[in-house]
Amino acid sequence: MKGDITDCSMEAQGLFINICVLYWLKGCELTLTRIERKFNVCSTSVQELINEDIISLIDDQIQINFLDEQFSQFEKSHDDKIRAGRISAAKRKANRCSTDVQQVVNNKEERRENKNKRRDIVFKPPQLSEVREYCSERGGKVDADKWFDYYTANGWRVGRNKMIDWRAAVRTWEKNGFAEKQKNLYPGYKDSSFD
Repeated sequence: MKGDITDCSMEAQGLFINICVLYWLKGCELTLTRIERKFNVCSTSVQELINEDIISLIDDQIQINFLDEQFSQFEKSHDDKIRAGRISAAKRKANRCSTDVQQVVNNKEERRENKNKRRDIVFKPPQLSEVREYCSERGGKVDADKWFDYYTANGWRVGRNKMIDWRAAVRTWEKNGFAEKQKNLYPGYKDSSFD
């Protein structure tokens, strides 16, 4: 662009802006025929741009030199970024694959060890006297007989899992206020454990 766009008419200036946008979108390949058809303008505005050396015309192809240079730089930069991105992705994938494989192996070994530990623990249900003694040591917040009957009836399971530590189950009943809940469910029921 050797000429000065401000020397052109307002119509030519507006046309030039539209041509630049379309020129960029089309990868700097645009024909005069396409401009005339797209913008439905008379050839005098286009000719004004050509005469002022704002655009050049070779055969039917429009050329805007400053946009050609910018587009070339953009494509080079874009290609460099794509190349760098692919290299980076390949490195991350290689690192992730080796790390993932090691992590999967470690996780499998860890799960196997935990499963074996759980198998090694053999739960022996307590005697009612042991439960009574432990509950009284803790202040008698849990009715030992009810607690014992509950877990005996459930096969000494906590949810779906086999019980591991019966003392922890007693403490959980205390924390959850199971005895209080029983009082509230049956307010007319008189039991020594609710007093």
